[in-house]
Amino acid sequence: MARRVLWFLLSCLLYAGCSFAADSYTVCSPDRRIEVTVNTGAALAYSVSIDGRQILRPSPISMTLASGQVLGKPAAVAKSSTQSINRILRPVLKIKRAEIRDSYNEVRVDFKGDFSLIVRAYDDGIAYRFSTSLLEEITIADEQAAFRFAEDGLVYFPEEESLMSHQERLYIKTRISEIKAPRFSSLPALVKMSDGVNVVITESDLLDYAGMDLTVDTEPNSLRGLFPGIRQKCS
Repeated sequence: MARRVLWFLLSCLLYAGCSFAADSYTVCSPDRRIEVTVNTGAALAYSVSIDGRQILRPSPISMTLASGQVLGKPAAVAKSSTQSINRILRPVLKIKRAEIRDSYNEVRVDFKGDFSLIVRAYDDGIAYRFSTSLLEEITIADEQAAFRFAEDGLVYFPEEESLMSHQERLYIKTRISEIKAPRFSSLPALVKMSDGVNVVITESDLLDYAGMDLTVDTEPNSLRGLFPGIRQKCS
C-alpha cells in the first residue's frame, strides 16, 4: 500500500479537530487552518480547505481489487474513530534532524466491506491511506486518486516520457489546463495557487506497491494518479 500526501506550503493547543455530519466526516489540523472533509455514500471523495478557502473540490478516491470489489464504491460507513497525536520522533539515522515533531489529528472511517480510510491533518499538509481487514491476500487492479483543484493552478510538472524513469526530470511550469493527455509526470509535483498557497503532491510508505505518476483528469482544473499496470498472462 501507499500513503497519498499533500503538503501545503503556507506563508505563514492540541485540538481533536473532527466533526461529523450525515455522510461526511471532517478533520482539522492542530492549528485549525487546514480542514479535510471526507464524503461517503455512493462514492468516496475528499476535499480540502485552508483558512476557509477551498483548495481541492470533492475529489474521488477508490481502489479496485482483482476480485472485482471496489473499495469506495459504495462507501457505506460502519463506524468511525478519531485520535490526536503530538510526539517527538527520533530517527535511527539522523540525516537532517535528530528530532522530528509528529503532530496531527486523525479520523478513521471504517466501511462495510472490510476496508477503512485513514485521513490525517497536519499543520502543513494532509495524508490519506486505505486499509483493509480482508482475510485473504489481495491484488490491486486499479486505483483512483483525483486532485480536483478550485482553480487553474500553475504546475511545476516533472514531465516523464516513460514509466521506466530515473526520477530526475526538469520541472516544466505550466497551467493544469495546458496539460493534455497522455502527458504525465513523476512526483513530487507542485501546484501554485493564486493566493500564495503551494500544494505539493507526493507519496510515502510504499511497500510492495507501484509508485504513482501524475496526469490530467477529465474534470476541469484536475489531476489524477497514473499507475503502471502488470501485463496479464494469457492462458
